[in-house]
Amino acid sequence: MEKEPLIELRGVSKAFGGYPILDEIDLTIYRGEALVIIGPSGTGKSTILRLVAGLLPVDAGEVYIKGKRRKGIIEDGHQPMRIALVFQQAALFDSLTVDENVGFFLYEHSKLPRNRIRELVEAKLAMVGLQGMSDRYPSQLSGGMRKRVSFARALIANPDNPLDDPEIVLYDEPTAGLDPHLLNGDRRPCKTVTKRLRRL
Repeated sequence: MEKEPLIELRGVSKAFGGYPILDEIDLTIYRGEALVIIGPSGTGKSTILRLVAGLLPVDAGEVYIKGKRRKGIIEDGHQPMRIALVFQQAALFDSLTVDENVGFFLYEHSKLPRNRIRELVEAKLAMVGLQGMSDRYPSQLSGGMRKRVSFARALIANPDNPLDDPEIVLYDEPTAGLDPHLLNGDRRPCKTVTKRLRRL
């Protein structure tokens, strides 16, 4: 029996200001695979991630997630795609603590008590080696620590709603800015996250 693709791009094209970034790209990724896209700056790596995440519309072609055509993060709101994106620059709220950044979605959109959300945040921070950092602000963290906070945020989910738990995590330059001792071996945050997803 042939496996159904988890992510599929069919003839996808995207241009910015008349300059083509992607030209009829085809890409198929199956469940359990970990795919790395390598290339110089400006060749469309981040664009592909944003198209899959639904943050950008395609100019031509189609994007499918688990066989469902991807229209956009707003348009697909009635059928959650269970995708998390770790941004290249971490994209944290400077005025919020680490706890508030990681638990932002749950604080704003769930009925979980605050102490329960705090416990979930602490568990995710422990996964990326940031125990005890909940009350710090992004300005008090190194670039690598901020990046790891964004990994923790990608993992946070409402345990009362399994559809909140991401099945797909997209990393934009996941090693950029990480502290050197985290770039090798089992301590790599993206490796920790990938192992966890494969157990789902």
